[in-house]
Amino acid sequence: MPQNSKPCHNCRRRRLRCDRSWPTCNKCAITGQECLGYGKVYVWTEGIDAQGKVKPSPGVRRPAVGENHGVAGHPSLVLHSGPPPLAPADMGAVRDRQPAISTGKGPQVQGPLNTATPPVLLGNDQQLPGSHGAYLRPNQLTDPIFQDLDRNSRSYLAHFANRVCQDLVARDGPGSNPFRELIPLTRKHPLLLNILVATSALHWANSFSPFTALSVGVSDPGGYLAQLRSKDLVSRQAVIDALTAKQRAMGHLRGVLDALDPAGSEVTLAAMHFFVKFDLIDLERGDAKSWQAHLTGASNVLALLTASKPQDATSRKLRDCVVADCFIYHILGSTLASGPWAAQITHYAFELLPVLKRTEVNSYLSCPSEILQIILSASQLSYETPCTDWTLTAADKALLLIDEALEFDIPAWATQLQQLSNVTDVESRIHVASAHRSAVCLYILQALPLARAVRVVDTQFLVDDILNHLSQISEEDPYFKASSWPTFIAGAETRDAEKRTWTLTRLMEIWKVCPWGYVFTAIEMLKATWQMQDMRPEDEDVNWLQGLKEMGFENLIV
Repeated sequence: MPQNSKPCHNCRRRRLRCDRSWPTCNKCAITGQECLGYGKVYVWTEGIDAQGKVKPSPGVRRPAVGENHGVAGHPSLVLHSGPPPLAPADMGAVRDRQPAISTGKGPQVQGPLNTATPPVLLGNDQQLPGSHGAYLRPNQLTDPIFQDLDRNSRSYLAHFANRVCQDLVARDGPGSNPFRELIPLTRKHPLLLNILVATSALHWANSFSPFTALSVGVSDPGGYLAQLRSKDLVSRQAVIDALTAKQRAMGHLRGVLDALDPAGSEVTLAAMHFFVKFDLIDLERGDAKSWQAHLTGASNVLALLTASKPQDATSRKLRDCVVADCFIYHILGSTLASGPWAAQITHYAFELLPVLKRTEVNSYLSCPSEILQIILSASQLSYETPCTDWTLTAADKALLLIDEALEFDIPAWATQLQQLSNVTDVESRIHVASAHRSAVCLYILQALPLARAVRVVDTQFLVDDILNHLSQISEEDPYFKASSWPTFIAGAETRDAEKRTWTLTRLMEIWKVCPWGYVFTAIEMLKATWQMQDMRPEDEDVNWLQGLKEMGFENLIV
């Protein structure tokens, strides 16, 4: 067990001999005290006086009028430039806890995730050297209602604003991420508060799991990391916090659904879609199909939403992003899950496709809404036409969808985005959209296999096209995290050992940037697919999609 060079703050104050154990002193644990750790001790510089007003400490400059409007106009939710978010109270002494992944082709590479550090209390005009981006601090949640929250909840809300929200959009920046507008809504909606805390705590556990290296040779990397995490005191506590908050959220959800009305349906839909995100982040995946139940509930809430309109532009932007996410989850979920998933959402498509169009500028997926509509049509056609149906009508429809996808002008789409929204990252968008386009064609050939018999399609050309476009997107590119679905499709289609290794390595690199558990679900499904293919002759076409469904894989990969 690592030891520290100095005694903990408690033992130093009490003039006791400290065992200097890490991350906290055992002597403090035995006596039932909260160990203050070994680093610097920080105190809140702002509080609430008897009248409920913010009481700043001397020397801390308050922002001038109009200088910073915070989140959704709430001055108590100020976004700051500064260091990474705070870990929970009993995690403050833990440093340098970054996951690392080794591909076996070079030295170990550390992930770009922020380490857990205690809060550094800066004024609005202060910034640490080398820091960048907007960060929300737990000590900035100075609204009296937020002051009633325990320190862990404030810390997890800060992590949600600082880190989780970055994963939910293509590019994160001031005023461009509507998901932060959910934080003020937690004051009146305990359902939303608890599911955001749960999602953030689980994300925190994934981000700051024990430092370890993973290679592509690990049979179950997700299970291996989950096992390591369970043995780590800090990460295990974050998982416990996540599960506890989720359980409370489930209790609130039952009460909300019993008395649901259109007026509160927007917040309920936001909460429901964060239940899906919780399942996507979870490493252990206790119930691989739980996302389906949550998404079904979200689609029922959507029925209430279609008849109401948001009150202002901010509400509309947030609502559009939540609705678009639910629609995308339905579409991509229908590709790998059995059942009428596409049919459940198709009758809303006329109203929801314009929402996708409005949000695709900063959608994390960066896939044209036209391509998503083709996926939806193919999924519905696949459900209506079983793989045993050999009628030419279904094959002709499938080939028409492939032609429609290949004819879609992606450069023109990107140029139109550039003209409408001053988009500057056109090249990256073209690569991501092109990879999705070729992946859609491969998916259609798997969902409707008769199309291969009617017309020969060069699948290896499509695989190479996907890998070529994805290779142009570096790990530093914000669209790197949007490449998991085409990476999975290309990996499932190829039998080339080098390309298989590339797709595995790519997915593990996505985990470093975006620590969501579904990445390891994709890896597990790929390995099952390759085992299935390797048992068949080299020249035999294998319907890996049907094979995965028969093996019980009905996961969501986004």
